[in-house]
Amino acid sequence: MPRPMWLFRDCRSTRPATIRNGSTPDTKYKGQNYYVVLRAMAVGSRCLSVFVRACPVEQGDASVHNTDTPVGADLWNFFYRTIVIPQMPAIESLCERIANVFGLGFFSHDILPERETGRLLVCETGFKFDDRLYRTHLMQLAGQLAADEFLSDRFPARSAELFADEIRTALGNISPRQLAR
Repeated sequence: MPRPMWLFRDCRSTRPATIRNGSTPDTKYKGQNYYVVLRAMAVGSRCLSVFVRACPVEQGDASVHNTDTPVGADLWNFFYRTIVIPQMPAIESLCERIANVFGLGFFSHDILPERETGRLLVCETGFKFDDRLYRTHLMQLAGQLAADEFLSDRFPARSAELFADEIRTALGNISPRQLAR
């Protein structure tokens, strides 16, 4: 049974800890608190990769962008191993459920992990084939990250392969008579 998705019309109505998760112990690294946002890159219903984006709470802005992420393999790997890996089945489920609403496409889903409850809050979904800015920002860490497929030229090729797979799956669910129309 699919888990319900949460929709907040007005983020001011939620507790600050729900949106600004950087003060919870799970987003602390080497004594410093971080705001953490995950970006799931998906093709249709399939999650291709998950990026960790983070910025120190002391910067005072919970809006985390690609280039806010410090360039450090240890920090990135810590958040990937403690947040992404345990939540991967839920992230994959979110990608599938979002695709069920939007259909086939290349997506980037920005997800706020709520560490106290385990909820994943989708704060934004966009249409994106590749996140070149993030790749350029972290390219010097190639070979040092727990998951760095997004840093290779294989990433766009894999996106195209998944797109073709999604089309084959969709066409497999359509009768030849429906295709002839």
